[in-house]
Amino acid sequence: MIALHGGSLLLESQPGTGSTFHIYLPLPNLSGRIIDVSPQPNDRKRRSVLLISALDLPPLEFVNLARKSNADTILVSSIEALNQAIGAVLPIILAWDMDHARPGDWLIIQHVRNHPRLCQIPFMLYRDKRAEGDAASAELTNVLLKPLSMQNLSDLIQSLAPLPAGAPILVVDDDAQAREVYLRLLSERFAGYPVMSAENGEVALDVLKTVTPSLILLDLSMPKVDGFRVLEVVRSSPRMSSTPIVVLTGRLLSFEDIKRLDYGNVMLQFKNIHSDEELVANIQHIFDGEAALPQHSSQLVKQALAYMQQNFAYTLSRAEIAAAVGVSEDYLSRIFGKEMGIPPWEYLNRYRILRAKHLLVQSDISITRIASEVGFDDPAYFSRVFQKIAACSPRDYRLLHRSLRGSPFPTLPEN
Repeated sequence: MIALHGGSLLLESQPGTGSTFHIYLPLPNLSGRIIDVSPQPNDRKRRSVLLISALDLPPLEFVNLARKSNADTILVSSIEALNQAIGAVLPIILAWDMDHARPGDWLIIQHVRNHPRLCQIPFMLYRDKRAEGDAASAELTNVLLKPLSMQNLSDLIQSLAPLPAGAPILVVDDDAQAREVYLRLLSERFAGYPVMSAENGEVALDVLKTVTPSLILLDLSMPKVDGFRVLEVVRSSPRMSSTPIVVLTGRLLSFEDIKRLDYGNVMLQFKNIHSDEELVANIQHIFDGEAALPQHSSQLVKQALAYMQQNFAYTLSRAEIAAAVGVSEDYLSRIFGKEMGIPPWEYLNRYRILRAKHLLVQSDISITRIASEVGFDDPAYFSRVFQKIAACSPRDYRLLHRSLRGSPFPTLPEN
């Protein structure tokens, strides 16, 4: 029967101990493709159980459990330790010590979920019931065997991840409507994180005297104390020097502005360019522990953004944009996509269409001329791009927004 299913059977027998039969069956991985779960004959690494735990030594009961599978027990307390372990041993089980779980374990589990090798092995949750008053019990209380759906694993991790007590998301924006949108969006999508707001930079600095946020969403143009000053203060504080910051702006950036944003772990997002879903996805990458671009590479992306904003009305090529920041086209596309979540050409088209929307409503010039003024040589191509991004034609957009009396098209954001 095992052979009919494409599997294999392995017998381990020791005198005076007994026999163990290992059954290996090909099962779908997280993407639904069939994978081979049988041991590889040329892999001579020692079998090991990886235990995510803050302990210095693994619990004796867990060591005995691993020995029953002829495996060692290796403690893992960081992503670096995990990567070292899987390079030196053959993991057969991944376990999580729930009695000593820490907020940092969440990042390790997220890393495991995306690892092409570890996502295929059994995942166990270990708890010592003696801590709950059961003196005779120390065992695995839950076992999840792969394959299981990504959604099920995600739901489990979300339910077990320690809440970031005292580590809220801070939204800083002087636009009350924008603040309300961000508060609602973040509260819905990141329910485990408290969300706070500050109506300007001055209030934000007062909040930051006593609060260390897990993430800051920061507007740039605000009265009294602007976002640049808030960023400077945050990065000068040892306790917030590495706090992720998402700068949300609609202003036309100068190269001087870009220099003032030259800090590590600062991501730039543009109002009316990125969708809510894209903003949420980029924030999720931060909470998943995905490595941000090095500061120098991130700064190159910001320079490319400034160049495109200042030259959008001209005919631009990928090669010209890359040359403006001194890198190859492929490299720029790679780092731009990682930082912004969209390719550079997609960003340029969205920015051009944003400028076109403003001209359609605020001026009487022809659609053909508007196409030319925002960088499109071909009016027909401009209309196709406009239709794709705005979900209507330039003519219909102009008629619709001019007919909305009392609801004029919002001018290009100044902040």
